[in-house]
Amino acid sequence: MTNKFPHVKLPLCIKGELYFSGDKSISHRALMFGALATGKTQLTNVNSGDDVKSTIRVLSACGVEIIQNNDATIVNGNGFKSLKLPIQVLDCGNSGTTARLMMGLCAGEGIRVEMTGDASLRKRPMDRVLLPLRRMGAHFLARSDKFLPIMLSGDRLNSLNCVLPVASAQIKSALILAGLQADGITTITSPRQSRDHSERMLSAMGANIHIDGFVVTVEKSTKPLKPINMHIPGDVSSAAFFIVAATLLKSSEIIIKDVSLNPTRTAFLDYVESMGGFVNKEIIRTEMDEPSGNVLIKSAELTAYSPDISRIPNLIDELPLVALLASQATGTTIIKGAGELRFKESDRIKAIVTNLKKWNVNITELEDGFEIIGPNTLTPSSIESFGDHRIAMMMTIAALVAGEDISKLDFPEIAISFPEFFTALNQLIQHD
Repeated sequence: MTNKFPHVKLPLCIKGELYFSGDKSISHRALMFGALATGKTQLTNVNSGDDVKSTIRVLSACGVEIIQNNDATIVNGNGFKSLKLPIQVLDCGNSGTTARLMMGLCAGEGIRVEMTGDASLRKRPMDRVLLPLRRMGAHFLARSDKFLPIMLSGDRLNSLNCVLPVASAQIKSALILAGLQADGITTITSPRQSRDHSERMLSAMGANIHIDGFVVTVEKSTKPLKPINMHIPGDVSSAAFFIVAATLLKSSEIIIKDVSLNPTRTAFLDYVESMGGFVNKEIIRTEMDEPSGNVLIKSAELTAYSPDISRIPNLIDELPLVALLASQATGTTIIKGAGELRFKESDRIKAIVTNLKKWNVNITELEDGFEIIGPNTLTPSSIESFGDHRIAMMMTIAALVAGEDISKLDFPEIAISFPEFFTALNQLIQHD
C-alpha cells in the first residue's frame, strides 16, 4: 500500500510510559501448548493482532475450546491426541508462525488437515518444515511441494535427527511439537541461536526436552503436560518501533513497561546500545521461565555498527528498524546473512532499500542484506508498504523522524501484529 502526506515540518519528541499487547511469539505458543496440556490454561494479555487470532481460529476448528473474556483467555486442553479432524480448511491468514507450528502439531496429533493462508502467506516457502516432517512419517501434498495450500496427514511418527539449514525458531518449534509425539528421541541442531520460547515453556510444562548449546533433544511425552497460568509480557518487537523513535527524536524519553526480556529477544536492545543508544533494562518477574520487565530509552547520537552474522537470527524481525537507525548514524553499517528477509510477508530487503532510497538514504542492496552510509537527511516521499506490517510501521517512524505529519497515514496491514500502533504513537507525541 502507498501513502502520501503533506510536507508540514513538525519539531517534536516522544515522552511517556507504554504497555504493549502480549508478545506475539509467546501468545502463539501458549495457545498451542495449552491445547496439548491436560487441564485449564489461563492466559492474560494475549496478543491482540490478526496473526494470533489466526492461531485461535485454527485451534478452535480442531475442536479446542478457547474462551475469551476481556483480558482473560482460557484454553481447555484435553491432552495429547485430543485434536479433532476439522471439517473446514484451516485458514492461517498472514501468519507464518500459525502455519508452520500447526504443521508440526497436527502431524504429531495424527489428524488430516488442509491448510491455506492469504496471498502473501501462500508465497512463503514451507518446505523446511514439511520435508523433515515427511522424514518422520507424515504425508503431505503441497503446491510445488513447498507452498500453501497443503494437505497434511500424520501417522505414527518416527524420531528425527535434523540439522536445520537456517536458524529458525518456527522450524525448530514445529519439529519439537512433532517430536513430542514421535517414537524415540528427536534431535534438532541449529546453526546459530534462535528464539527459545518453545523450549522454555515446554520444559516448565513438564515436557522431556533438553538444550545443549544449539542442539535441542525431545523425547516422546509419556505424561501429560501441565496447563499454563501466565500473564504474557508485552511484545518487544512492537516496542522496537518506539525505541527507535525515542532514540532518534531529540529530547525524547520513554519507559516501556512489562515487556519480554527473554535473552533471545533482546538482541535489538543490545544493538541499539552498541550504536551508542541509551537503553536501561530491569527484569521485574519471570513466569514459565520467561523473564519480563521495564526498559528506559532516551534520545542519543549514534555511531554505525555492523553486527556479527551470528546475531542476525535474533535481529531478523527488527532489521527494517536497524536500517532506519543506520540511516541516521555516523559511518557505514553492513548487514549480511539476512537472506531470510526475502521470504517474509514481503521481500523485506527489497522493501527496505526501495523506500529508503526514495527518501535520500545512501543504501545499497546486497543479496543477503544491505549497506548504509550515514548520516542522511531524510527527504520524505511516498511510502510503499508492500503489504508488510513491519515495513509500514518502520516508514511511519521514518516520517516522524523527518518531522512529517503522520495523522493521515493509513496502513490496514499493521493490524496483523499491532492494531494499537497509531493510537499508542499519537499519545506519546509532544510538539516542542
